Amino acid sequence: ILVIEDEPHLRETIKDVLSFDGYKVITAPNGKVGVEKAVEHVPDLIVCDIMMPEKDGYQVIQEVRGIPDLDMVPFVFLSAKYSPADLRKGMKLMADDYLVKPFRNKDLLEVVETRLNKVENLKRSFEKINGKLAERRKQLREYSFITSHHIRGPLCNILGLIDIMQDQPDLVNHPLILMLKNAAFQLDHEIQKANEVLSLSDAEGSQNPSSDSTS
Repeated sequence: ILVIEDEPHLRETIKDVLSFDGYKVITAPNGKVGVEKAVEHVPDLIVCDIMMPEKDGYQVIQEVRGIPDLDMVPFVFLSAKYSPADLRKGMKLMADDYLVKPFRNKDLLEVVETRLNKVENLKRSFEKINGKLAERRKQLREYSFITSHHIRGPLCNILGLIDIMQDQPDLVNHPLILMLKNAAFQLDHEIQKANEVLSLSDAEGSQNPSSDSTS
């Protein structure tokens, strides 16, 4: 957990409370250092004061939300400054929660636990969805193979018969024969396209395995 707080005593208190509860804690004395540490360590959650030197909390969250590895990291504001307008501003910037100073240790721990549990639940949901998608891709691949095999056999027979018919001088350029041959080639082309699309989908699926979606 990354704690960004410019007041040294409170920063250490928050660190001690979280550490005592089993969390690994990194601290930063201002917003500028906080963003640097967030990029360096990619925390599971950020607890951030609003009124700070260098960069305030609003600037920190704006930067963090613009960094791909950090854009989904839960972000909790700490502030003695509280009003409906402040709350709306924080939520508009995609903060996940808001703790008003002074707060109880219990409140801090509850917020942290709630936000981390929410992330874990989202991860499990994504894993289930990815698992279902992988199963559907497998079923579709098997169906496509069987279908194309069953279609291609008769299609080859049709094309063979067309070639035999075109050996007859009066049928070689017959419009109906040419139309039938063209339709058979179009059907074969569509089967190839469907298989290519499925192969591409499979390749993309294998490159995006069940996500290590950010915390």
